[in-house]
Amino acid sequence: MPEIFIVDDSVSVRKALEIAFKQHHITTRNAVSGEDALDKLDDAPFDLMITDIIMPGITGFELCQQVKANPRYAHIPVLLISGNVDEEVRREAQQVGAEDILRKPFRPDELLPIVQRFLQLSAQRRQAAEGAASVEQISSGAEPSASTAADQPSTPVPVHQSIVVATAFFNAQGQLQQSSGVALPPAVQSYARFYLNTAQALGTQLSSGHMHDVRLDFETQQIIFSHLDGYVKVEVLLKS
Repeated sequence: MPEIFIVDDSVSVRKALEIAFKQHHITTRNAVSGEDALDKLDDAPFDLMITDIIMPGITGFELCQQVKANPRYAHIPVLLISGNVDEEVRREAQQVGAEDILRKPFRPDELLPIVQRFLQLSAQRRQAAEGAASVEQISSGAEPSASTAADQPSTPVPVHQSIVVATAFFNAQGQLQQSSGVALPPAVQSYARFYLNTAQALGTQLSSGHMHDVRLDFETQQIIFSHLDGYVKVEVLLKS
């Protein structure tokens, strides 16, 4: 059963969300502030965080940024809620890695489709993370070769030229805005956000500075994920 972590200093908001989700067989746990949420972060697994922006102490923006900077939780979607939502607020929400922002007050029939979409996204990201961990475990368990690089004759590294076969731009809500070339699967945007958020979190931990893009290199193709003017850009290149 999916679980949502609700962070809001308002008792009435927390209770209303708890009742709405319970009717759809979704469990919840609560925190009354950003500091309280950080203290409870490791108490139990959760699939989605819903947090108010304006709270005493740590704001929802700061909480989201800290959650996304933690590799353990970077894949979990964060939905911000606020009574004041303008372009500046949306821009800051995107900068801290939030998946979306919803204006208060809202109706359950307005909230639930968004929540269900993000719970599905969370499951997809978790599966991707588990798959990546399995590959890493297999790779780390491989037996080292008896010979070293110094023992091997120098071999020129082949140089590949690439042809762009597909390009797509997705907005903050995951909707396709523009594309060219071969049609990409709809789920590609969720994987793009997962890899970008994970890479950004790792870069923050290592103090690596601004992240430019994430590149996945395969035998015949290269896939590039990047942020561009508020959009997620996905580019697929065919090696020749």
